[in-house]
Amino acid sequence: MSRPAPVRIVGIGSAHGADRVGWQAIDEIGRRGLVQRLPPGVVSLHRCAVPAQLVNLLEGCRLALLLDAVAAEPGALLRLRPGELEAGGTTLSAHGLGVRESLQLLSALAAEPPQVRIIGIGIGDPPGELPPGFDYEALERLVETELASFHQLA
Repeated sequence: MSRPAPVRIVGIGSAHGADRVGWQAIDEIGRRGLVQRLPPGVVSLHRCAVPAQLVNLLEGCRLALLLDAVAAEPGALLRLRPGELEAGGTTLSAHGLGVRESLQLLSALAAEPPQVRIIGIGIGDPPGELPPGFDYEALERLVETELASFHQLA
């Protein structure tokens, strides 16, 4: 059995409306070949439709980078930490507290919980969709920056 990737990048959402932003981001990162430019078996890409699935999906990883829609200027990219979600200053997408609660549960259950980083992708308030010409290159650079800041990548 192969060892699971220590770094997991997860698009949170669904295939519908503004909620699909996290999945679109994961699909585009996959198309751009980011994972192939890193050492084999280090990073894996995932879609997550139900925040409660995060507990199982992130089990055994060392770094989790979550991509999800946020109520911010359409196309804006925000670096968030789980503590910011707990403070109530930001809630992600229509999932609301589900992401925060799932991360809290993971922290309580895991012997060594992963480091969690969140990239919020602005979809407006009220939520719309990504603007035409969304800057996927900026998203990819931000993902690469987050990965580079994780010192145990290999």
